[in-house]
Amino acid sequence: MKIGEETLKEIGRFVDILYVEYDKFLQSQILSFLNKYFKNIKTVSSGKEALTLIERQKFDILILDIKLPDISGVELAKIIKDKYSDILIFAITDSEDLETIKNLIDIGIDKLLIKPFKLKEFAKKLFQLSLQVY
Repeated sequence: MKIGEETLKEIGRFVDILYVEYDKFLQSQILSFLNKYFKNIKTVSSGKEALTLIERQKFDILILDIKLPDISGVELAKIIKDKYSDILIFAITDSEDLETIKNLIDIGIDKLLIKPFKLKEFAKKLFQLSLQVY
């Protein structure tokens, strides 16, 4: 399905996103993109911050970098899937380690993207998840 900007903006009004990224530069780049299409976005830089926020607020999609300073993204994904199974997880990793990827798949993440990636590829996967929420 081709991603139409207007379609994504329409759907994006109804999707709540939590973006967990330790790298401030990448976080600002992706956030700039997300703000064009989504109205309800929160960003945090650690797994503990993410868990605290998820306990207080409902999110539809968790965009999760696997490398975090306090808790591994794999462990965070497992906790989220166990406690908040309705949250869709979009994992992003620069690891081509097959064991890490296998663990993420076993946990049941919904989408996976390996860095470096093209924004178009990121948008396509996010659009697919957004359609599930919508």
